[in-house]
Amino acid sequence: MLTWSNWQTEPRSNRYHYAARFSADLPVLFLQHGDATRKGILVESTELLRVDLVNVSSALDQSDIEEIRRLLSARGIRRPLVWIYDPLHYRDLLRALPTAFRVYHATEDYFAETSNWNAGIDTVRDALSRLLRDVDFLVACSQGVADSYRKLGGYAGPLIVANNGCDAEFLLEKALDNSRVMSHPGVSSVIFQGGINQRLDYELLLALIRRMPDWQFRFCGSTSVAGDDWRRIEQMPNVACLRQVSVQDLARAMCEATVGIIPFK
Repeated sequence: MLTWSNWQTEPRSNRYHYAARFSADLPVLFLQHGDATRKGILVESTELLRVDLVNVSSALDQSDIEEIRRLLSARGIRRPLVWIYDPLHYRDLLRALPTAFRVYHATEDYFAETSNWNAGIDTVRDALSRLLRDVDFLVACSQGVADSYRKLGGYAGPLIVANNGCDAEFLLEKALDNSRVMSHPGVSSVIFQGGINQRLDYELLLALIRRMPDWQFRFCGSTSVAGDDWRRIEQMPNVACLRQVSVQDLARAMCEATVGIIPFK
């Protein structure tokens, strides 16, 4: 799996669930990249029996690629199923795996014209357009995303729509673990979990936070691309920014909350 995730800090996302499902039948190597200064690769085990992390540089060089190929060979992997999320950082690696079956998992509509994307979206679109010419299969998270990749991304190959689901079993288990918290609520609170970025309707959020001073607004997610609009919200006295928390802490925070919101534009 070629990702731009962080297994240790990312909530139980598409990447986690597909890795877990694949590992029931196949060994999974979950590639994630840090900064460009990393030298070589580092393989780590995970809490899932047949899923290993492969930490790589965000600027893979030929020695890194050869090391990954040796790892595949040592694991007896001759024709890998390459499940792709990141279209930017693995182009040379994909060229070095000519026998691979390549699947792109479209979990976002990167081709939609919107002001909600961060700077750099044009670079992502260009890389993705090139990648789509070379993949063998596309998995789209919705029919709308599938249509966009056909019409705007130029994808002409086979695809399937596999709608996103809810991590119900895990969350119900955590709700039982935190039943005492849920039955004895404290302050009324609102929770949002996700990236703090241009998708959020900051004007709406700020108005809501000001109108509900007795409620606490809790935000769980990365603020790495947040701008001035977010900083105004973060300074409000009834706002708590929990940033990126563990899955267990996130589940507890959700159980503590009175209501959850998805305040996208």
